[in-house]
Amino acid sequence: MALLSLVDIRKSFGGLSAVDDVSFSVNEGEIAGLIGPNGAGKTTLFNIVTSIYPPSGGRVLFRSEDIAGRKPHDVTRKGIGRTFQNIRLFPKMTARENVMVGRHAGSRAGIWRSVLRTGTQRAEEGRIREKTDELLAFMGLAGYEESPAGKMPYGHQRRLEIARALAAEPRLLLLDEPAAGMNESETREIHRLILAIRALGVTVLLIEHDMSLVMNVCDRLVVLNFGRKIAEGTPEEIRGNPQVIEAYLGKEEEDGGDA
Repeated sequence: MALLSLVDIRKSFGGLSAVDDVSFSVNEGEIAGLIGPNGAGKTTLFNIVTSIYPPSGGRVLFRSEDIAGRKPHDVTRKGIGRTFQNIRLFPKMTARENVMVGRHAGSRAGIWRSVLRTGTQRAEEGRIREKTDELLAFMGLAGYEESPAGKMPYGHQRRLEIARALAAEPRLLLLDEPAAGMNESETREIHRLILAIRALGVTVLLIEHDMSLVMNVCDRLVVLNFGRKIAEGTPEEIRGNPQVIEAYLGKEEEDGGDA
């Protein structure tokens, strides 16, 4: 069953078409990959799904409801979480505080209860703290609860951002290059964590340039080039697709042509 469906999505910036009539679905419970060369429109699509950008045309259906153009915080509360290509943590806040920020996105305690420190608010703060520490442990960050985020190792910061996105209990998690800048062992850990996140019941859509990770963790791939979808299928189907090979490697020059 489709959890997310993009229908004829278009996005233009001035006269430049960044996304051109892209349609695909992400089924509940799967790990889907969105791949393509730099500038293909992948992050633009993520920004449209999370309402950072409104689409120029088309529909964004999440659980059959069109959420295109909603406020970003409304999209979070609907059940979509995300990370960013460039890490966006609060560097002076602790790891625990960063994750609690994400947890507060789904908090039932209103602003006045937070200001007045009512019994209900204090009880919820305790539950949020407990859940936060569980998430940090799940992401392999136990022991870093009081560490300033900006002083944590790079790979830990990547995992911390994923923990913060999970704190809002999303149904769909968008990961934008989760293995970027990581070494081989850190990438293997990200692979394990993505599978573990799916085991929690969270559907995953990821952008990633590490083809080994993509081919081994994804159930299905969607390939973009110059803002258009050029292929969709299983990793095995995509691996030998001539259009995909051309998009990544360029069209080979014919032998014997004029200089």
